[in-house]
Amino acid sequence: MLQVLDLSDNDLMGPIPTFHGKLTELYLRGNYLNGSIPESIGQLSKLRSLDISHNHLEGEIYESHFANLSMLKEFNVASNSKLTLNVSREWLPPFQLISINLRSCKIENGFPQWL
Repeated sequence: MLQVLDLSDNDLMGPIPTFHGKLTELYLRGNYLNGSIPESIGQLSKLRSLDISHNHLEGEIYESHFANLSMLKEFNVASNSKLTLNVSREWLPPFQLISINLRSCKIENGFPQWL
């Protein structure tokens, strides 16, 4: 069963596709992906690394995007200047990150305490 999918720097266009299965690592860095991050990304409960940086994503990232990502360790959404992290300052995520990159993203509601 596929666990690691790296489609970085492939000139992919359009919205982020829906992924299913037991992915532990998903790399979509450096494409032309646009639109918002689908909440279905939060259903990838085995995901440890998610890199969707350097695309043209927009919209907001809510707590619901992280609902089942208890194993997430690395999260990179850098260089998506129209993307906003919109979580409560008091919210406690189901994971403990070792790396996060929010460069060029907006942060709503102040800096989250869990960071």
